[in-house]
Amino acid sequence: MNQAVSYFSFTPSVLRRIRKLVARGMTGRAIAHNLGCSYESLRTICRRHDISLRREVPDLPETIDALQQLQTLRRSGPIRILHVAIGELPGRELEAEARRRGASTQALIAKLLELIVADNLFNAVLD
Repeated sequence: MNQAVSYFSFTPSVLRRIRKLVARGMTGRAIAHNLGCSYESLRTICRRHDISLRREVPDLPETIDALQQLQTLRRSGPIRILHVAIGELPGRELEAEARRRGASTQALIAKLLELIVADNLFNAVLD
């Protein structure tokens, strides 16, 4: 039985992209999926090019804002933490809007989702 073997090329532009994704806090497995290569290949190449796949600690103001939001939510009842992946452009636009409003990106996203649910705006947003 012959299996097709696909090769992934780690070009300089791909290595720059990996560094950017790591800096944004994306996990190694998520980066590998995003690039279309195996996690093991990504780890090997990153070691060769001295790229750490360990995520950095978030900026302190973002952390404080997120903790304050979490404390507020806990007072109002049980909470659920969701992890989502979002495209590059929408992510940048959300970050910019959060900065304009003086909030963290996480706080803005949580508020948007809460309003969609509270006002039953699923159809208005998705259709």
